[in-house]
Formats: sequence, C-alpha cells, structure tokens
Amino acid sequence: MYGDMEVPVFERDWMTTAERLPYWKTYGLKPGELWKDTPITHDQWEYYVLLEDGPVPVGAVIARELMAQGATSAVFTEMWSRLVLVGPDLVCVNEEGDIREVLDELRAATGGNLAGLPDVIACFPHGRIVMREAKHIAAKYKDRLGPKQHAFARAAQRLFGSRLDLAIVEWGRLPSGQKA
Repeated sequence: MYGDMEVPVFERDWMTTAERLPYWKTYGLKPGELWKDTPITHDQWEYYVLLEDGPVPVGAVIARELMAQGATSAVFTEMWSRLVLVGPDLVCVNEEGDIREVLDELRAATGGNLAGLPDVIACFPHGRIVMREAKHIAAKYKDRLGPKQHAFARAAQRLFGSRLDLAIVEWGRLPSGQKA
C-alpha cells in the first residue's frame, strides 16, 4: 500500500555498493549546477547506482528510464532543506513547464506542504503524471514508506485521480562476492 492504494513494485537490478557512500550535497544545488560538482559530506550517506562513469543517484536512473518510455519531462527530487529538482542529465533545474504545474497543484492541495514528495516526478503526453519512490534492497538499511509519504500519496491520489501513475522502485544488486 502506498497512500490508500496498492501500487506496483518495480524491481531493478541496478548495481550498487555493499556499503553506503558519502552524500553528495544535492540540497545545495542551484539551477544550472551539475550534481557531480557539488561537495560531499561524510556526515550523511546514500546508496548510489554504480554506472560505468561512477556513482549516480537512483532518481536520475529512474528519470532516464521514464524519459526513454516517452516522458516529456522528468526530474528527481531532493527535499532535505528545500525542494531541489535535478534532471536525468544530473543538472539542477528550475521548476518550469509541466513539472511546475504539477508542483503548483500539489502545493495548492496540501497547503504548501510537499513533505513526502516521491523521489521522481515525470510528465507524459495527455496529462499522465508518474511518481516513483525508490527503495534500496540493503539488508541492514530497511528503507520503508513512512507516514509523510503515505499522506502525500493520498493527497496526490485525490488530486490527480486516474492521471496519477504511482509506484515503488525497489533496486540494487551487489557486485559479485559482496554482501549487504
């Protein structure tokens, strides 16, 4: 259950590390800045998808997947201290176009509170709105939906109805010989 509905859980076999990595400070990005250029901190941590060119936030990989499926726009979100949006190309973007319209509608429906916003938002032709929440498979890090995420999902479900495509992406595969 996610909000008041059963939603699909998509399993993705994306390579990850057995241990979490220092956190790239996504919350400090400004539009036009590249995610990989932001400072890291060893006081916070994150699991990343391991690609040929290095670690990447799972939200970027999901956004890329949605763009390949025909989305007109897709971003991953960061809500640490303020809302930050980053495109599939890892460049921080402004709220604009159809993503801005979705966020404005959500703010109006929630009294401005976006707590619980899913990790990825994508817009498709004909008004379809896709939201994905990513959950990592690490055995010692139980990543579960929380009360704010359920409350947000309920608000989005009421607001967008059948236009909303809400799901969970469960991801992670360890390199050979590594254990979580």
